[in-house]
Amino acid sequence: MLSFSIVVATYNRADQITATLNSLLRQNTRCDFEVVVVDNNSSDSTAAMVRSLDRVRYVFEGQQGPSYARNTGIAHSSGEVIAFVDDDAIAAPDWLEELHRVYEQFSDAWCVGGKIVLDLPDKLPRWFDPSIRYLTGYLGELDLGEGVIRLPHHGELYGSNFSIARSAIDRAGAFLPRLGRGEDTEICWRIQRAGGGVFYTGRAVVTHHVPSSRLKRRFFRRRAYWHGRTVFLIGVRRRPSLLSSALRVGKNAMRALLKRPIHEGQRFADEVALWYELGYLHQSFIRE
Repeated sequence: MLSFSIVVATYNRADQITATLNSLLRQNTRCDFEVVVVDNNSSDSTAAMVRSLDRVRYVFEGQQGPSYARNTGIAHSSGEVIAFVDDDAIAAPDWLEELHRVYEQFSDAWCVGGKIVLDLPDKLPRWFDPSIRYLTGYLGELDLGEGVIRLPHHGELYGSNFSIARSAIDRAGAFLPRLGRGEDTEICWRIQRAGGGVFYTGRAVVTHHVPSSRLKRRFFRRRAYWHGRTVFLIGVRRRPSLLSSALRVGKNAMRALLKRPIHEGQRFADEVALWYELGYLHQSFIRE
């Protein structure tokens, strides 16, 4: 039976991380596991709060960034599998056991992740449609169904519900800090190139809290733009194309001029797709 290390990277979330840690400490599982919190240079009461908890190990990482924090968690953990959960997420009681089932079932499972459900505010802006997966994906939602599937090449998992075997890290390497956002996607692709399997299970569920402050247009524009730049750096072309995105935005503008109705959420989703393509195009002109 595999042993697990659950790593939670955190930055100034002392008011939320207690609920996250409680959900982890109460896991219903056969596995031996430890919980490691990596304080990514917080300025609030995170250190004191975490150190006051039993069965939780506190580690400090002064270099800010998710990859730095996660790699520090890997270095300071002992489990055969390292699982990652965000500091504003709640894991279902059987989350860890369901991840473990996949590693037991598939000998080539190097990386396993699960479903991420969004906990959205009661009041949503008119331009945000939660039924548009392209938008909710930028908030961290992931739902590929209820079963277990092996992801095809270029499939991806998200870091809020993500695990990786230590042996896979030894063979494929750890997270790349230079990427910033998108490092979880890149490591999935690197594992696949190294011959390992990346799996999703809809039975391993975490709920990710989304504050009202994140439902701003600029958040989605920035995330899409940097997503595009990251994908170029990784070296994989992803749809939609710049031309198709521009055509959709132009069509929407023409509809507006002609007073023809268009769903406001779809209009914004098309704009966000264009920001992704602009980021990709921008990075293509940058020479390091």
